[in-house]
Amino acid sequence: MESGCIKDAQITASSQWDRNHAAIQGRLNFKAGGGKQGGWSAGKNNGNQWIQVALGSYTKLTSIATQGRNANSQWVTYKLQCSEHGVNFYYNKVPRQSSPKVCKLPCATY
Repeated sequence: MESGCIKDAQITASSQWDRNHAAIQGRLNFKAGGGKQGGWSAGKNNGNQWIQVALGSYTKLTSIATQGRNANSQWVTYKLQCSEHGVNFYYNKVPRQSSPKVCKLPCATY
């Protein structure tokens, strides 16, 4: 995503705070400027918000990097899900564990 190989149209979200906090600002190292914030912010504060990247074909992901929104002490907790066709999703699980891996990002440190 950071390099721009993934186009803006491939990045969607359940909601956004406003147009200056859109899903496309969720790219790693997206710099704030011109009113745009340095990250995606959901429009609602609940556990049903999501950001999605449509990769277009089967892709092996070897790592996922996240960062907080600059200049704000905010955090998120998230679980990774995958889908073959964007319809049925399944959770990313740690090998030999039955529950999804939960990731917590303390944005204030970034």
